[in-house]
This record gives sequence, structure tokens and C-alpha cells, in this order.
Amino acid sequence: MTIPISTTVLQHQDDVREAFRSRDPLPEFVVIPNFLRKTILDDVSKGCESGKYSTYCSYVHPLDCHDVKSGFCEPNEKDLYVTIHHRPTHPIIAIQRLEDCFKSEDAIGALSALTGRRLSGFYHSVLICWGRGAFIAPHNDYDPNCPAQLVLSLTLTKLWRPSYGGMTIFAWVDADRAVRFRPRLNTAVLFAPHSGSVHWVEQISDRAPPRRRFTWTAFFT
Repeated sequence: MTIPISTTVLQHQDDVREAFRSRDPLPEFVVIPNFLRKTILDDVSKGCESGKYSTYCSYVHPLDCHDVKSGFCEPNEKDLYVTIHHRPTHPIIAIQRLEDCFKSEDAIGALSALTGRRLSGFYHSVLICWGRGAFIAPHNDYDPNCPAQLVLSLTLTKLWRPSYGGMTIFAWVDADRAVRFRPRLNTAVLFAPHSGSVHWVEQISDRAPPRRRFTWTAFFT
């Protein structure tokens, strides 16, 4: 099976690994443009645009922040919404093919080489469509009961303007700086999840075009 990562990225794996290991701008964090091979990117982009989506909400009681509930709740002073976005209601074939590509030993080996981490496999993934008003509150993607060693967040968003909102902020709690990331097509963020790897997506503006901002996030063990 063809490795889904572009040849250019693979040819510069030493530079990517060095950037991932550096503490600048954040430790165990790197932004990689032109991440997927073009043929795979075209297939995935078409799949995202043609998919059917439904609103996904989750909320949490601040005193029990690990018990996240999916669905709507009546407004009250106890619960806090942590995200509102859209997820596919039916499997998207192109996304399934993308998952299969990243489950291959060659792809896992390539990600290991890019980060210097000894990865063993693909854990799971989720595709999110960010509509008007969508957001996700600060979180860290870390679960002590989950074996994930690496998170791949791939932007599948075309022609996104800063005025649309929806910027992603990465701000590790033990670092003295943050990264403000504007969605750019075929740009990947790789990072190692830990209790301090806090990040969030700012709310999408009402001026944003519908069905434009997509993110595919995959977790690797």
C-alpha cells in the first residue's frame, strides 16, 4: 500500500524530526505543510465535501470534567458546553481509505521516523466539519487509560480567512508561548498528547462559508 505522506515530507524527515524534538515553538510539536500525496488529498477533499453531517454537542459538569456527555441539555448554572461541531452521519469512503493507508506498517514507520517515537499502530480517527458557531473548548487529548502516543491533526480546509474565526490555539501549560494556527489545506500538526498539551478551536464566525472547514484527527499508539 502506498504511504499517504507526500514524498517531499518523507525526503525531509530528518528536519521534521528535529523540529518535533525542539522546544521551539512547543516541545514534541511540529506543523507540516503539503502533508498528503496529491492524489490522496484530492480524493479525501471530495469525500469531505460530499459527506452528510449532523450536529454533535457535548457538555460537562466542571466538578467532574472527565465525564463528558454527548447531546443537548437545558441551560443551567452547573453544566458547560465543551464543543459544538458536525460529524458524518454515514461513513465516507475516502476517509475510510485514508484510515486504511495510515494503518499500514509503512505509514506507521514513516510517522515514527518523522517524530522519533516508536509507534506501534493506528488507534482511531474522527472527521469534524466546523460550521458557523462551532467551537471546541480547551482540552488536551490526553487520557491515562488511552495508549495514544501521537496525534495527527490534518486540515482539509480550503481558502480560510482569519475573519471567519475558527483558529486553533496550541498552548502547552509548561511552555512560555502559544501557537495560533490558521487552517490551511493539507497542513498537518503532529504532537505528543500529555496532561499539559492544551489546545482549542475558537468559535466560527457567522460570516464563514458553510461546509468549508474540515479537520481529520487521528491517534496512534
